[in-house]
Amino acid sequence: MFLKVFVCTILLFAFSSAESCKTLDYGNGKRAFDGVYVKVDSLGNVCTKESGEWRYFFPVCIYSDKQRDHNYTAYSVDGRFNCMIAWNASNLGHIKDAQMKGILDTDPYQEGEALAGKLSTEIQKIKKQGLMNSLLFYYTDYERKRIDAWQWHKEKQNILAKEDPKGHPHYYLNGHPWSVEKIYKAKKNISDILGTYVYERWNQYQPNGPKRIIKLESNKQNNPVVMAQLNYGVGGDKLHKYPKDPIGKRFTPIAMASVAQGAKGIAFWKDYGSTKTSVEDNIWWNDLPKFNADIRKMMQANIIQSLHNPFSIICDSHYYRDKYDRKILLDNIYKKDIFGYYLIPDDNLNISIGTRLVDKKGYVIISNWNSSSQKLHCQVNTKELGYSFRKLYDFIEKKDIVTVLQNNTFILSIDAYSWRVVEFLQ
Repeated sequence: MFLKVFVCTILLFAFSSAESCKTLDYGNGKRAFDGVYVKVDSLGNVCTKESGEWRYFFPVCIYSDKQRDHNYTAYSVDGRFNCMIAWNASNLGHIKDAQMKGILDTDPYQEGEALAGKLSTEIQKIKKQGLMNSLLFYYTDYERKRIDAWQWHKEKQNILAKEDPKGHPHYYLNGHPWSVEKIYKAKKNISDILGTYVYERWNQYQPNGPKRIIKLESNKQNNPVVMAQLNYGVGGDKLHKYPKDPIGKRFTPIAMASVAQGAKGIAFWKDYGSTKTSVEDNIWWNDLPKFNADIRKMMQANIIQSLHNPFSIICDSHYYRDKYDRKILLDNIYKKDIFGYYLIPDDNLNISIGTRLVDKKGYVIISNWNSSSQKLHCQVNTKELGYSFRKLYDFIEKKDIVTVLQNNTFILSIDAYSWRVVEFLQ
């Protein structure tokens, strides 16, 4: 297999290290994007060119509702967001001033001559203003009425190929990852990279939301999967009345759960919106710096950039009966262990688990977005891991984990609204 080689260090909120990636194509059936300004490998890792050097970039993006009077430094303060949706060249310039990358929204440009003229003109303005290096992606929202608008999709791709040949990837946000296959059966090469929703305001209870990343990745399509989006800046009509911040403390653990499932970037829709809530007023606003700090640590060790789930791990959780005593219902669904506790698979527990293998060292990312701590019983497939482990090490906190180890199994506690990155030591 031919592997295209390039060197890419790490960039996240002006963070870099000597760690480098060496290939674009990992032979996983996805088509890497080898761009002039942005590269995306076949696993979905994004690289941007900074001062002549290719660097990893983990997008943490926000959509704005034009309420900031072109001053977006509030988004990037303390390293919270590093990219933002842009609606024209002028807006992209203000995003650059806030030291963020921009994603140009192509949705407002309608098909036909208007599309060709306006979108082409906007890209030419971006070039003229020297903003091509501040542009990260072109963006299309692929959902609802746009799903079968083939002419519109193809026209846009032709314009991008003409105005920005192999410069920046075209990102498609898929509202329905289970139907994305139809694009690639009917009309190929209208997109370069993909993303999907992992949380929606109008459907608050999605225990498997982050697993949509896997669904999109495994679908019969050839684009790398990059973005996981958390939505709740829309809605709020007479039939859908929700609190202004329905996700609360679950935001960052759901984001990390998506990373565990293979996401290489996250996005939030949106600041203000119909909720009339500034993003700073959300409960999770002050949780973002820790999330980003932990992402940095994992990128520095090439954990995030590595192949998702190279070895398997199965975890069950002890379920302690609450004051409402759901024993009768649970007896009909779940088994008990020898201590009499119910064993409930992680799919039903708002827990997400993903493994990585870096330089023959195994890691597991476990994220818990429950309002209570969880005690997990886990079993590792050591044949796939490649070795038997004797100790667990907390990669984030940099300390040994005291636990019971037996026959490649272990017990691990994880706090509410938190995550752990565990390294398996020989």
